[in-house]
Amino acid sequence: MMIKKEECFRSRGEIVAFEILQDNTAIYALQHKIIKSFSTLTCKTLSNLSLEYLSSQTTAICFHKSLDLVAIANGKTIYIIDTRTKMVLQTIISYTGDITTLHFVQNSPYLITGTKNGRVVQYRYDGKSSLSRLCSFPFNNPIGKKVIGKNYVGSIDSNEKYVACSGYGGAITIIKLHSLTHKQTIQSARVRINTLKLISDELLISASIDANIYFHDLNKYKSTKTITSPIGNISKIIPVKENKYAILVGETNKLALLDVEHKKVLSDEFMKFETNVKFVELLDQNTIIAILENNIVQKVSLATIEDLTQLINKNLLGDAFLLLEKNPMLQNTPEHRELEELYNKLYNKAFDAFLNSNKKEATELLKQFKKVKSKKKELELILDSFEQYKKFYTLVLEKKYHVAYAISDKYPALKQTHPYNKMEDEFKRAFAFAQKQIKIGRDDVAKDALAMYSSVNSKKTIIKLLLKQNKDFLIFLKSLQAKNYKNISLLIKKDESFTQLPHYQELLKEIENNLQEIKESIYQSQIDEAIDKIKQIQYLPHIKEQLKDLYELANYTKLFLYGYHNNDFLSCYETIDKSKLLDQLELSNMLEKHWHKLMDTCESLALKGDLKGIKEALAELIALKSRSAKIGDILRLSFHTKIKQLLAKRTYTKAEAIIYSYIDIFGLDTEIKALMKTYEKLSNDKLAITENQELPKDRNAWLKSEFIVGEYKTNS
Repeated sequence: MMIKKEECFRSRGEIVAFEILQDNTAIYALQHKIIKSFSTLTCKTLSNLSLEYLSSQTTAICFHKSLDLVAIANGKTIYIIDTRTKMVLQTIISYTGDITTLHFVQNSPYLITGTKNGRVVQYRYDGKSSLSRLCSFPFNNPIGKKVIGKNYVGSIDSNEKYVACSGYGGAITIIKLHSLTHKQTIQSARVRINTLKLISDELLISASIDANIYFHDLNKYKSTKTITSPIGNISKIIPVKENKYAILVGETNKLALLDVEHKKVLSDEFMKFETNVKFVELLDQNTIIAILENNIVQKVSLATIEDLTQLINKNLLGDAFLLLEKNPMLQNTPEHRELEELYNKLYNKAFDAFLNSNKKEATELLKQFKKVKSKKKELELILDSFEQYKKFYTLVLEKKYHVAYAISDKYPALKQTHPYNKMEDEFKRAFAFAQKQIKIGRDDVAKDALAMYSSVNSKKTIIKLLLKQNKDFLIFLKSLQAKNYKNISLLIKKDESFTQLPHYQELLKEIENNLQEIKESIYQSQIDEAIDKIKQIQYLPHIKEQLKDLYELANYTKLFLYGYHNNDFLSCYETIDKSKLLDQLELSNMLEKHWHKLMDTCESLALKGDLKGIKEALAELIALKSRSAKIGDILRLSFHTKIKQLLAKRTYTKAEAIIYSYIDIFGLDTEIKALMKTYEKLSNDKLAITENQELPKDRNAWLKSEFIVGEYKTNS
C-alpha cells in the first residue's frame, strides 16, 4: 500500500486556523465568526459555534490541544474562550502592542504572545496580567536606536522546559520557561524565520523564508548544519516517528520529508496534492489531516509496517523495496533489516550462479529488483564484475596484484570471490613477514617483500608507515596495544596517516564506549572515577570538545551534589543555572519539577495579590540571584494585582501607598505607568513622583529591598 488519500469535505468558508486535539477530534476556525469541530474517524461535524470575537479584526488565533480553549486576539485584546460553552473565561489586555502570534504551552497554564513590535510576552490564561516579557526583537538593538518600522515575531514553540522564539533579522531566542534562565540568542539566518521546532532539549530546527533549514545545538547555542529545503517559505515542521523524521509544509502542493537524525532531506516530494497546502496536522504516526488552499479537508494514510510485512510474507521483495523508497520512514526498522537479509540471500545465490557461469539463473533471481533505485547500481556492478571475473582470476594467479586490486576496486563484487580472499591473505602474510624483518634491522628484505603491493592504493599508506617511518610505526603499534594515549596523540601530530590504520579505527570505537561509560559514571555520582577516566584519554585531539563537556558536567555535578547533600538548595539551583548540561541529571530534574510546582503556586498567589504568601512559599529561595528575573516578575505581578483590586474597590489611599512602594522597590516600568494613569483617572488625584523616583532602576534592584528579601538578604 502506498499513500492513501480520502477527502473528508470541502469547507464553504475560508479556514484560518486548524488543530488536531488530544482526543483526535479536529477543530478549525472560519474567517467569519464560526468555529467547527469534526470527527477524524468519520469526518462528520461534531460542533458548530458562532463567536462574535472572531472577525476580520482578528490578528491571531490559537487552539489548545488538550483543553477546550481557544485564544483569539483582536489587536491588543485577547479573549480566552471555552469552545464548548462559548463562554469568555478571560479577557487580557496587552500593553506591549498588537498581538500577531499566539501559542499555548502544553501541560501548563501558559499562553505566549508575539506582537507586531517584536515583544514576546508570557501570560497565564487564568489571569489578566502578563507574567514576563520573555524577549524582544531585534535582540541586539542598542538603547536609543530608532524604532524599526516593520518589526515582528516570526514563530514560537515550546516543550516542557524551554520556549523558543524567532524574530526580526532571523534571530532565535531560547529560554528556560519556568526559571527564565539559560537565555541565549542564535542568529544563523539573516532573514525571517516563520517556523521553528524544538525536537528535544538539545536540538532545535528552524526554517527561513529563503529555503534554508538550520539545525541548532542547544547545548552550544549554535547552528551545526544548514541544508537547502526543496520547499520555499516553510510554514510548519512536523516531527514524526519518535522525532527521527519531520514533514515539511510550505507554500506548495508538495510535502517534503526530513531525516532529523542524519540532517538531510530524504524526499523532495513525499506527498503531493492537487493544489497548494494550507494547514497540515499529525493525527497519529501513520495519518495526517491536510487542508488545501481550496478549503478541501483530506485525510491521508501513510504506508505502515504491516504493509511492508505483508509484501515480505508474500515474497514480493521488489515491491517491498519500492514501498520503502516511497515511504522512507519505514527504513531502518526490523522489517527493513529482514528484507535486506532476504535480498542478500538471493544476491549470494545469484553470485554463486555467476561463478558457475549460469548467467541466466543469476539474472532471473535478481529480476524483481530491476526497478528498485537503491539496488540499481549494485545489480549493474554484479553483471559488469563477472564480465571481468576471468581476467581477474588470471591476474591473481599470475600475482599481478596491483592490477587485480585496481579491477576489484572498480568492480566491488569481485571482492566477494575466493581469488580476492586469497590475494588478501597473501598480503597479510607478506606484511607480517616485513614487520619481523624491520624489527631485526633488515629493511631491504622488508621492502622487497612488499614491492608488489607498493602501487596498490589501499595499501600505500600502511606500507609507507612501515618502511619509511618504521620506528614511529612500531612505537605507534605498541602505544595502541598499551593504550598510551599521550604517545598516540604525539605520533598522530607528527603524521596524520597513522589515523588511517585499522588498529587506530578499532581504538576509536573503544573510545566511544569509554565516553559513554564516563557519562554513566557521572550520572551515578561516581565523579572522581569519571574524572580519572577523562584524564586517561585527554590527549586524543578528536574528542577534546566532548571531554571538555564531560569534565564540565563532572565538576558541576560534584558542586551540585555537595549542595544537595548539605540541604543547600539555593546553591543547587545556582549550579543548575550555571550549566545546561545538568539538565540530564536525574536529581536536577527532580529539583526542577519542584521548582515548577513552586512557581505555579507563587503565580496563583500573585494573581490574588498575595505577596505575603509568595514570600512564605519561596522562603530562602527568594534571594536566588540566578532566577531573580522570574521571581521579580512574580513579585511585580502580585503588586499589580493588589493595586487593581484596590482600584476596583475604590480604596484609593491604599492603592496610592502601594504604587509608591512599588516605585521605590522596582522603579517605573510600563505596567506601573499604566496603573498610575488608571489611578489618576479614577481618583481625580495626581500622583507626586519625585525626580529621584523617575530615575531608571535595574530589573534586579528589588533584591536590595529589606521589605522583599528581609532575613534572606545577607545570603544573596
